[in-house]
Amino acid sequence: MIRQLLAEKYNKCTSFEDVRIKSDGRLKQLLKHVLTHSEFYKKHYAEQGITLKDSDHLKIEDLPFTTKDLLMKNFDEVSSDPLLNIRDIGRYVKNNNDYHLWYKNKYKIIKTSGCSGRYGVFIYDKQSWNILRAITINRASYVNVTPFKKNRLAVLVDTSGLHAGISLIGNVTKMFYDLLILNVHEPQKTIIDKLNSFQPDILSGYANSIYLCAHEQLDCRLHIQPIQVGCSGEPLTHEARDIIHKAFRVPPINMYGASESICMANSSRQCHNLHIAYDWNLIEVLDACEKKAQEEEIGNAVLTNLYNYSFPLIRYKMNDRMSMRLNSCPDCGSVFPVITKIEGRAEDLLKFIRRDGSEEYLFCSFMSLFNEPGIKSFRVIQKERNYLEIQLVLTDKNSADATVNKLDNDFKYLFSTKNLSRDVSYKFVFVDTISADTTTGKTTRIITFEKYQKQLSKNFVPQEVFESY
Repeated sequence: MIRQLLAEKYNKCTSFEDVRIKSDGRLKQLLKHVLTHSEFYKKHYAEQGITLKDSDHLKIEDLPFTTKDLLMKNFDEVSSDPLLNIRDIGRYVKNNNDYHLWYKNKYKIIKTSGCSGRYGVFIYDKQSWNILRAITINRASYVNVTPFKKNRLAVLVDTSGLHAGISLIGNVTKMFYDLLILNVHEPQKTIIDKLNSFQPDILSGYANSIYLCAHEQLDCRLHIQPIQVGCSGEPLTHEARDIIHKAFRVPPINMYGASESICMANSSRQCHNLHIAYDWNLIEVLDACEKKAQEEEIGNAVLTNLYNYSFPLIRYKMNDRMSMRLNSCPDCGSVFPVITKIEGRAEDLLKFIRRDGSEEYLFCSFMSLFNEPGIKSFRVIQKERNYLEIQLVLTDKNSADATVNKLDNDFKYLFSTKNLSRDVSYKFVFVDTISADTTTGKTTRIITFEKYQKQLSKNFVPQEVFESY
């Protein structure tokens, strides 16, 4: 880890051309690896007439795409290590929530939240994990890292599973940080009390959770003075950025990442733009014809992770749409290219009001509860302030009782941890389909009370249901 940190710090790119040269060199090395060791990629590329002898001459656009579904279907052949087979990994993910552990003492297993309606499992070995941590510390943080004076780091994330954020933070180097991990599903008052007691130097977490803390600070219930604030996991709006800056008197660092590569881009103190770690994450933006989009034109994001050899992702289609400027940053002079706009899978917070008038929030990470074999799709509609209709599309209606019983227990536990058991009610409703937005092709998984009221005012007709609990 220390060696990788120093390598990142002292081998910096000095121009965009330097970034491009490093990216191209690492792509060639990755291609040689997969064409030698990965049965999946050898077959996938052979269908396009690509073999090992072509690896030095290939450009990224010469390669076929991959998707989450394709990789999960061919999981056992993606890696060259027989330890990585989907049956054993699936059993491990199902029975283990300890984000500190290494699978077989070799691999970090990351499970996606399933926000897109499908979940995936992604693998990092120790070398790729150390590169990822070095990228995060060196590029998404400006606080001096030294073993002689530890920084107090407080993080607000979902701690309930093998998700990207908690896995990365949970393995933070104790040599450099005193760590406080806060579960976003705890009551807001508990979170505030713990932060006041801990007094963090660095505050980091989901963008919405940091935004709520900023309001608590402005309302004089939270009293902390962090020297750095980081936001990730959710889109950081202009309004939220301004409120966070006003509350903590430091500009928030915005980080863009995913389970497939946890730190792909970040802003800085001097610049709000998301600067892509392009020497390690080769991002393309493609138009509707899957050709390179024009500069700053919105298109579909495609990722090639250049540091992960344990489970290679090459020309992997993301769920995000974005635009980028493939050159150095025009605003701050950073040598890294810039994401100029991103349309990720933004879901809203669910806000509830207790009988005593206090407010509580449910973060979108609860959607991981729907990662069950019997659930094909889902949607949560807040029809009243303290009432949810939970729509489910099942793979097998005969298993409805078992599926609902499992979900019901999970939601009871979730609401009990937030002290909402006496105030919030819900109903499970089975539907035939949950349609995606005709424009974006994405499915809205959470419809807040405010959005539901707007839909009603526009004569919104809810889809028909065939059975409900």
